[in-house]
Amino acid sequence: MAPQPLTFGRLDKRKLLWGVVIVLGISISWVGATQATKSTYSGGFEATFFLVWFSTCWMIVCFPLYVLKERLIYKTPVRDLLRNSLQIWRSDKRSFLSLATFASVACLVMPFCLLWIATNYMYAKALALPQFAPADVTALFSSAPAFVFVLSTIVLKDKITVLKLFAVPMAITGVVLFQYAEGFSAVSIVGSLFSVGAAIGAATYKTMFKKCVGDASLGEVALFLSTLGLLNAFFLWFIFVVLSTTGAESLEKASIPWSFLCTSAILSLLFNFLINFGIAYTYPLFISLGTVVGIPLNAAADQVFRNITFDIIKIEGSLFIIVGFLLLLLPDQISEAVDSGFMTMLCLNGGCSCRPRTKEFRVTAESSLVTNEEQTEHNLFG
Repeated sequence: MAPQPLTFGRLDKRKLLWGVVIVLGISISWVGATQATKSTYSGGFEATFFLVWFSTCWMIVCFPLYVLKERLIYKTPVRDLLRNSLQIWRSDKRSFLSLATFASVACLVMPFCLLWIATNYMYAKALALPQFAPADVTALFSSAPAFVFVLSTIVLKDKITVLKLFAVPMAITGVVLFQYAEGFSAVSIVGSLFSVGAAIGAATYKTMFKKCVGDASLGEVALFLSTLGLLNAFFLWFIFVVLSTTGAESLEKASIPWSFLCTSAILSLLFNFLINFGIAYTYPLFISLGTVVGIPLNAAADQVFRNITFDIIKIEGSLFIIVGFLLLLLPDQISEAVDSGFMTMLCLNGGCSCRPRTKEFRVTAESSLVTNEEQTEHNLFG
């Protein structure tokens, strides 16, 4: 049967409206957090670990904010919210086994906490380089979905498709173009390594969350993030004390830019909140597009506030990364149709008589806006 044309009859106008609002919220909060993080280094502040630790502490309020939202909007009893969210700590979330101990919870969350800190440390360290613009860091970090695909294929045994496989070299090409634009200088190489390292860290976090935790509800994700923030606050504070004492990072009370630190932390919290809970009000595609929109917005902010030009080669590199990003967002129906057509073409060119099995394929607005489950997983604050 021939594919039917794209129709928009099933689209929920309310979800579309919320989608536009959430896309703007995600992109603006991400740009604001990135720019504020960059500004913390303008006055001689060099304590990158303290910056990341301080911002991560704010994740503690994720679960209280979730409870407040559910109470105000849906009038859900707090007891029900707690009971449902605590399912994430059970050995089998589909049965009513006894709650896990604190030790087992800490053993589950602490590796994610350390990975979160390491990833955001690399992201912030790239922003600490004076010659490396926030737009550059944002664009390179957006290559994370390509690494998610690679890791999901290896760890989760996800299906390989032609379109998604093509997205990986697109992202790599974008990274190389950024390096070419900077002339392969030492600073640009270090900045690119930090940015791409943060992207790989974010991809590892998402993949391992999917493997170790599985499909989690909004309440479970909120509780997980709050627990992560608590473990960070109570068990990792000694690291910045050691770094300050040994002189590895200078941390003087008078030099701490609290206004930029708090602005970065609040906007990072807002970014994560919109990423996690926006999915309840709009299509997953809009959640993913919020990070893509952040690239040109950061470039504009660099031009206006820092007089840094995003040159044509970097624009081309960004386009490669964005195209790779968008290829990974395509729903499975489209990917399977392309795979089927690709196999048919190979068979015809090779003169073989094989006929690949095809499924009835229908493109609707609903299927084109709803992405895979892994697209809706929560992100690092960036």
